[in-house]
Amino acid sequence: MTAAVPAVLCSGLTHIYRDQDTQVTALDAVDLRVQGGEAVALVGPSGAGKSTLLTLIAGLVRPTSGQIQIRGSDVRTMSERDLLRMRARDLGMVLQTPARNLLPYATARENVAFAQRFSGVSRRDRHTEAGDLLDSVGLGDHADRLAAVMSGGQQQRLGPAM
Repeated sequence: MTAAVPAVLCSGLTHIYRDQDTQVTALDAVDLRVQGGEAVALVGPSGAGKSTLLTLIAGLVRPTSGQIQIRGSDVRTMSERDLLRMRARDLGMVLQTPARNLLPYATARENVAFAQRFSGVSRRDRHTEAGDLLDSVGLGDHADRLAAVMSGGQQQRLGPAM
């Protein structure tokens, strides 16, 4: 029996932030393997490299060295267009500050439908699916509320539905 391709695979991942006078090693030879459906928590003190790791995995920043694969595709060599497609299809990130994940002028349903726009599902079906996703996070009754007027906890739950 062959092992499934990992959802996320990082090998020897290193990232160094540099400016004119200093250099800070945020990650040093990090290895990470996450299988599809597996839940993983990144914990550590401020400055430990958690956010850096996530931005590298999402392809928002290129690593100094090492390998990053999402479902077998090398993130380091993807074009910006391929990265956008990969983020829409294979990867989601919920930022620590809930409001930064949302369109404040849109309803909860519109936020979810917007996030699903590259899924290949029709616009009408996305709105139906958005209702189901909102139900799954306990926000079905708030589907037509603007994200800006939702509580911080509601905004935080809206993120994973997207």
